[in-house]
Amino acid sequence: MSSEINLINVESSTYVNIPEPLGILQLAANLEKNNFKVKVLDMSVDKRSVKNFFDSDLIGLSFSTPNVLKTKEIIKEIRSYNPNAKIMIGGSHASALPEMALKEIEADIVARKESDLTIVEIAEGKLLKDILGISYKENNKIHHNPDRPFIENLDILPYPARHLVDMDKYDIHFTWEGLKPAATVFSSRGCFANCIYCASKITWERIVRFRSAEHVLGEIQELKEKYGRKEILFYDDVFPLKQERLVKICEGLKDMNMSWCCLSRVDTLREDNAKLMAESGCHMVNFGVESGSSKILQNLDKGLGENPIEVKNKIRKAFDLCHKHKISTKASFMFGSPEETKESIQETIDMIYEIMPDYMWIFSLTPIVGTELWNMHKEKGILQDNWSLYDQNLYNKYINTSLSYDFVRKKIRNTYLNYYLSPKYFLRQIKRGSLKPYKAMFEEFSGAIRYVLSGKTRKIEAE
Repeated sequence: MSSEINLINVESSTYVNIPEPLGILQLAANLEKNNFKVKVLDMSVDKRSVKNFFDSDLIGLSFSTPNVLKTKEIIKEIRSYNPNAKIMIGGSHASALPEMALKEIEADIVARKESDLTIVEIAEGKLLKDILGISYKENNKIHHNPDRPFIENLDILPYPARHLVDMDKYDIHFTWEGLKPAATVFSSRGCFANCIYCASKITWERIVRFRSAEHVLGEIQELKEKYGRKEILFYDDVFPLKQERLVKICEGLKDMNMSWCCLSRVDTLREDNAKLMAESGCHMVNFGVESGSSKILQNLDKGLGENPIEVKNKIRKAFDLCHKHKISTKASFMFGSPEETKESIQETIDMIYEIMPDYMWIFSLTPIVGTELWNMHKEKGILQDNWSLYDQNLYNKYINTSLSYDFVRKKIRNTYLNYYLSPKYFLRQIKRGSLKPYKAMFEEFSGAIRYVLSGKTRKIEAE
């Protein structure tokens, strides 16, 4: 196998909130650690011709479901320029449907789930039959090797190879109130929850593995000194876990004078942690609330309990803690969940006004490939045929509900407009002494709103 590997991150399905492609940069770093030369093309921001990356014996592509057709087109191009290249694909879509990916996208190898060690063995030319964690085509027959065990000690991995991309081209819209330039960091892999709509289980299963505080802080120090980053977004599914490690990371961030934000569940943020995080530079937490209806949350297997009062109190408490410690909040919601009704959507809207997030996203529920929600849609025979529709702002078929596509879209649009233009929201921002959400709304956030409210859904649906 060639000593040079080319990796391509196929263009993102959205045009806002574009972080550096950590997954592919992590693979690149491990290849470099093993003395391979690597080139990376991130099509989300890099407008160089993709043909410049067709000259390697091994070419890897990472893609999401909405980009299946685009990935197939790129592979067809690669075949015409370099028919002898081995083409490897990865990501949650390929991991969930490896046989389909090999047939439809016409790749040679699917690197399933965690691929840091897998890609090195492929690059070294090890016999495919002896490589764990791959599916591959050989003599027109598809083979599925056993899964590769997860890496127990994540500290053995080098920091992502950010030097292979232009870091100045990335703009992380999650950090609306943070400092720029910013960067993203994974301090752990996996999530303990069992939500039926989440792709995390496809890649990481329900196992959470943590990098040491020292390893995480070393990467952040590099981001500060080498790349001039002033802001960190922790992309972990749930960041405030493993108390001793959290304390060490917060102390280190405080010493470095870094601004930061993270993702969390509403049931994992504690009073002492919220105070500690705020003091160390945390200015925003993003919560996946999903719904204000305890019944809908149970249907989604969110894991917040069965008592409606307790479930809603957990949501309220998380936002109260953030408000108390002057941490801004972002909340994500979904309309169109299983058994969703007009009444349950109104419960969600009522919850939005009660917890008063500083920023929010509302998506139409989308069955991500390989999830339980996907399997439910498959069994009902209502999966969309157009892969481009598998986007949280475009999907338009809902399971076990009589709600129409037009009703859900109208509710999403009106909820956005009514909330951000409401006197209660305005007074909330005045009280905390910041009108930054309005600035963000009309500058950065407006791009996403235009996307959500655009006619693109109808255009794609008609194609």
